Amino acid sequence: MKFGIRKPSVKRSIKARSTGKLKRSVKKAVNPFYGKKGMGSVNNPKKAFYNKIYNKTTVGIRDVVNSSSANAYDMNFEIYEDETNISYSTPIIDIQKYPYSAKMYNATRIFLIIISWFLIFASCFIMPIGLLFIALSLIFLAVAKTYKKVVKLKKCNETNLPLLSEQYIDEQNEIWETDYKYEYIDIELISKDFSDFKANQTVDFIISNEKCNLDDKASIQVLLNDKLIGYINAKGQRQMIFDYLQKDEYMVQAQFSFISDEHTYLRIFYYQLKRHREQKALEAKMKYEEEKASYKRLPPVEFETTLVYNGNDSMQYSISLAKIGDELDFEQDVEDRYLVSNGALDFGYLPKRISDKIQVLADDGYEITKGKIIEILDNSDRLNIKIHLTVEDTNYL
Repeated sequence: MKFGIRKPSVKRSIKARSTGKLKRSVKKAVNPFYGKKGMGSVNNPKKAFYNKIYNKTTVGIRDVVNSSSANAYDMNFEIYEDETNISYSTPIIDIQKYPYSAKMYNATRIFLIIISWFLIFASCFIMPIGLLFIALSLIFLAVAKTYKKVVKLKKCNETNLPLLSEQYIDEQNEIWETDYKYEYIDIELISKDFSDFKANQTVDFIISNEKCNLDDKASIQVLLNDKLIGYINAKGQRQMIFDYLQKDEYMVQAQFSFISDEHTYLRIFYYQLKRHREQKALEAKMKYEEEKASYKRLPPVEFETTLVYNGNDSMQYSISLAKIGDELDFEQDVEDRYLVSNGALDFGYLPKRISDKIQVLADDGYEITKGKIIEILDNSDRLNIKIHLTVEDTNYL
């Protein structure tokens, strides 16, 4: 009985994938039990027993490569009670690290595989130096396997299909304009097979049942060519899609924005009918004008006060540059105090009692509309200014 690494044979490997594969297909077509698990023990128990022991005590080059690849990536499959709801995670590849085209990486992958098999074949004749060749070939095969995944991702995401437009014209020449747009919305696929997916390919949404429970991921279904492929993960997006599908004046469209084994993302556009939007804007404007015409404006409120919290050198210098009649700016800070300034010159703050009164008036739509310096005070220890300000009702202005 043999132990250790099995001697690779290029001839038998090629034969198994060409004429051997053809013969197995013919036998399977003639005998429905051919190739089924357990049939080997029935037809030839001695050979089946020998093969089982042989496979336990020896390892092939392909087994080593697959083992190293499995350790490099985390493959987790979780099957829920509902067989159509499958959650899985597969190797995450940062496609940004691979800037070249899928065609380039595919050609490189094939070249590495050819070189690897050549090194394995050559190693059989120059042992023990051949062990170095085998190690190098394993590295090449591991890189080739990574490139295979890169090619798959690139083929999905390198496409000439057009992006959805911000403005959409339907078959009735109705114009739809974008309300909202989201670039990366994660969807939960119900199948691991996405060979037909391409970036910018459009998908459709349907509500799964009349009594839609938006807490259930299956409430909004994602369809590609009328075939169910998955569900929207984000509850907020499910709510928006549901709302837009319920009204004739609104529409939602989506397409793949990025496709990978781990996550598949959608680009979702929410549209509103242009004439409906214009009608709503016109109605809002008319309502505003009616309310404005019937509104009775409240009288303005005026204050005269001396500023506070301005004893530091910076503000004292600013006050020394001020002149009577200068127009003032008012800015509310995080503590709801009002900073009084003129351009880059800060003069101080309004007293708290004045700030509190302005805050109360603000609830009725009042705002500070103007202010000016009416007097510059020169005390013995510091300068100060006295100001006049007007607070007016700014509703419907």
